[in-house]
Amino acid sequence: MIGLRPDDCRLRPAFGKATDQLQVFAQMTEQWAGALLRVAPEAEGAQKMLKNIFENTAAVGIELSLKTTLF
Repeated sequence: MIGLRPDDCRLRPAFGKATDQLQVFAQMTEQWAGALLRVAPEAEGAQKMLKNIFENTAAVGIELSLKTTLF
C-alpha cells in the first residue's frame, strides 16, 4: 500500500486549481461552439453574396474592356 507523504499534500491545491481552470475552459469551448453554430448560416449567406458580387464585377470588367478596345 502506498501512503501519502507530506510533500504530496502540497500538490493538492495546485491540482484543484488546474481542475477549475479546465472546467472553465470546457465551458468557454461550449459557448464558442454555440456561437459558431449561430453565425455559420449567416457566414454562408455572406459568402454566396460576395461570390455573386465578384462574378458580376468580373463580367462587367470584361464587357467594359471589350467596349474600350473596340473604340
